Amino acid sequence: MHTPRHPTRSITIMASALLALFLLSFVLGRYGVPLGEVVKILLSRVFSIEQTWTDNMAIAVWNVRLPRILLACLVGCGLSAAGTAYQTVFQNPMAAPDILGASSGACFGAALAILTGQSTVMVTVFAFLASLLSVALVYLVGRRSRGSRVVSLLLAGIMALALFTACSDSDPGNPEFDPKVESAYLDALNNTFGTSFENDADIKRLAIEHIEEKHGADSLTGETLYKTDGDGKTTVRLVQICYDVRKSTKENYVPLFYEAANTPNITPDKMSLRTLYYAVEQEIEAAKKNGITLELTALGVGAKTIGGKTYVAIGFELTNTTP
Repeated sequence: MHTPRHPTRSITIMASALLALFLLSFVLGRYGVPLGEVVKILLSRVFSIEQTWTDNMAIAVWNVRLPRILLACLVGCGLSAAGTAYQTVFQNPMAAPDILGASSGACFGAALAILTGQSTVMVTVFAFLASLLSVALVYLVGRRSRGSRVVSLLLAGIMALALFTACSDSDPGNPEFDPKVESAYLDALNNTFGTSFENDADIKRLAIEHIEEKHGADSLTGETLYKTDGDGKTTVRLVQICYDVRKSTKENYVPLFYEAANTPNITPDKMSLRTLYYAVEQEIEAAKKNGITLELTALGVGAKTIGGKTYVAIGFELTNTTP
């Protein structure tokens, strides 16, 4: 393995780049915070600094962005450590989770858990166990093969990749129709709330997860109509699967769907939009009674075509802006 001639210089460059990206991540975002204010806010917990920033800036830095940035750094460290472990154990500089089938095994485990109606926690557990199974399979096959060990592991990894990818291959959706549905519903949401938000990536992800979990249900109750995310203290995300008013009752809701071939014009369901609007009002009013100020900071839509039917889920994000 090639060893850098100047490891200290390489480490210094990478550490400087990490620090620069760390600070830049505080500045970028929907709510702008100048770099100078970010530095002052971070140092204010250690040194006595005159406050020149607003309370909302401090909330955005400490409660919203810092936890996410630290988590991203930890994930990056974990990925680099995992890559090093892979290459050391398998004695193969090309070893990686995708090449050795771990990624496809995790996808298979997650798909199996969703298909059998498991909880979100069990989806993670299934994915982890399936990825271990895939790596173990690759290792055993590569170990028993004759010839070059590196080549054997690569071929075994390709075999596992093809096997688990075939087993977990799901409906890719409709790459042309799904974005049109999302765009129509996002415009309707912004008109309903009087905002101009873009489609939030976190809400969209949560919405598609909710669709994958609930699209096959004959009916949904008031509780299963929704899916929540966030820490519950600084941010709250909630998504609601859109329901067919004509087929639903007050106790049971039937998921709404569109069919691309039969839907030349997409008309967002007004009742689903109104229901989400009331949910936002209720969350804000309930928090206000407890002395907490919540602000609508994002809206999002997720649409996915499964079995020729396009389902939609809409959602919002509320952020605690209490001084």
